[in-house]
Amino acid sequence: MVTASQKRTRLERCVVVLIFVQNFVLTNKVDAATYRAAPQPTAALLGQTVKLRCSFDDLQIEDVVNWFGPPDFQHISKGRNVHKRYTRYSVVDSNADFGEFNLEIRDVQLEDDGVYRCSTFSAGEAVDASLTVIVPPAEPPEIIPNRRSVAVGQSLHITCRSRGGLPPPKLTWNNGTVSVDHTFVQSRTLDNGEVIQDLKIPAVAKWDNGVNMSCKADQGFPNLVKPRVASLVLDVKYSPTVYAVQTLWSVKEGTFTNLTCFVDSNPRTIVRWKKLDGPLPIKGRESNWSFLLTKVSRSDTGIYQCQADNGVGPADSATISLDVLCKNNSNPPTIQKTFDEKVNVLFGKSDFSLECKAEGNPKPHIRWRRTNTNLYFNNPLSFSRSDYQTEGEYECVAESVGFSATVKRTVVDVIGRPAILGGPDTLRTSQGSSLTLLCEVNADPLPESITWSWRSINGQEVVLSGNTFSGLDLTRRTTDMGADGILVIDPVSTSNAGEYTCTAQNMFGTDSRGFNVLVEGPPVFVIAVVTGVLVVSIFLTVVAGICIARKWGCVCCKMKTGKYQNHL
Repeated sequence: MVTASQKRTRLERCVVVLIFVQNFVLTNKVDAATYRAAPQPTAALLGQTVKLRCSFDDLQIEDVVNWFGPPDFQHISKGRNVHKRYTRYSVVDSNADFGEFNLEIRDVQLEDDGVYRCSTFSAGEAVDASLTVIVPPAEPPEIIPNRRSVAVGQSLHITCRSRGGLPPPKLTWNNGTVSVDHTFVQSRTLDNGEVIQDLKIPAVAKWDNGVNMSCKADQGFPNLVKPRVASLVLDVKYSPTVYAVQTLWSVKEGTFTNLTCFVDSNPRTIVRWKKLDGPLPIKGRESNWSFLLTKVSRSDTGIYQCQADNGVGPADSATISLDVLCKNNSNPPTIQKTFDEKVNVLFGKSDFSLECKAEGNPKPHIRWRRTNTNLYFNNPLSFSRSDYQTEGEYECVAESVGFSATVKRTVVDVIGRPAILGGPDTLRTSQGSSLTLLCEVNADPLPESITWSWRSINGQEVVLSGNTFSGLDLTRRTTDMGADGILVIDPVSTSNAGEYTCTAQNMFGTDSRGFNVLVEGPPVFVIAVVTGVLVVSIFLTVVAGICIARKWGCVCCKMKTGKYQNHL
């Protein structure tokens, strides 16, 4: 029989136990020290002073901060006290009230390289950090051979070698400013610490000539040691390629002319001239790649050849035809009326062309260009398909030797149905944000209407207006090429998701563009997970309290008629 006094004693014990459990749950993590600044990987040059930072929050009076280091986590310091064998080490900024225990190493040596640990018992798992001691290479890398000439098509093999340095530098080859394909590179490290990288190119091309091949040695710590670079300029020998600037020259009798060829070769070479249908004019003079004629006469008419040979591979040549015109038979170019000042073209028309015809002596050379540009097109001016980008002002240019160019302009005006720029697009937005859809329309004449429609994710289709749903705004603005339709929803809700279609219409037809809008809602999954974790934590705390209470006798159970009966 349990007396009232015994019940009261048990009840008091239960209260004490529950208070203990509550305090343990709420303060278990508060009493533990935590890193405010854990040690971080650090690098230092040989002979420098380096500081490894370590600080804690919530240090207790009984907590002692220790430093351990290489080799094999030797004990370096306890609190502020540093072991006597570490004469270059000290704990600085040491203030237990603020939890600062930074380790400073003066005159860093190679034996200081390794992993360090700053820890205290109540902080739990300790944090390690590495200290890398850097010894820069005494010299930049070396390229062997330091001068390389190779003929086009031959293989190229050069070697980059770096001596010394800790950690050993990484070597990389660059072709100008571009990294060399790694398939051409082989790396190896010798027993003496030398790092070697071979570059093997199976066949060099003529455009490799003059390329600056550089080898960079990088230890990976640019703030402490700048990468060292060695370079080699390739000398690729290749045979000449000769081409004439203009293959047909027509000049007036008695004037000056300059026949010119250009040569691409290495090594450079001079050009030899000859007249294929007779001897070179005695009055002519060779100068570099040109043949100069003063006061040309009818006898100078003919075919001239320029030839180059640099001893590498075959020689090459080009020909120029010279036509000398009598003074009295020449006249400037005149453009005939074969097109109007303005030409209308239907949008989408295929194989549209404009032909320009001109007369003159010598026979004019006819080309087209956009007004105020140097972009030329052949005659006739042709477009495989006319669109609004075709629209603009064009010029027919007729040129004859000895006369100024003759120019005639026309405006190409494209008319037709609207054309909306871009294709179907998918946009992602989040609930509560602002959404803007831009429908850019090119059209001539301007579109009579730009309308928006919406198909919801449930299949409902609606033609939109300004009051279809809250936050919707529809506007239109005129542009140089047509008009823009602008749809704004602010703020966006999940019910606004779906496919929006912009449709532009004028007297020639219509065009449409679709926008698929995806609206992301709040992170329901994350909320559910957090709620679940909180419920489980509370449940485990209550169960732990009941178990401890039973152990102290606050709750007892008796078997009665096959069932448990609880008594306090």
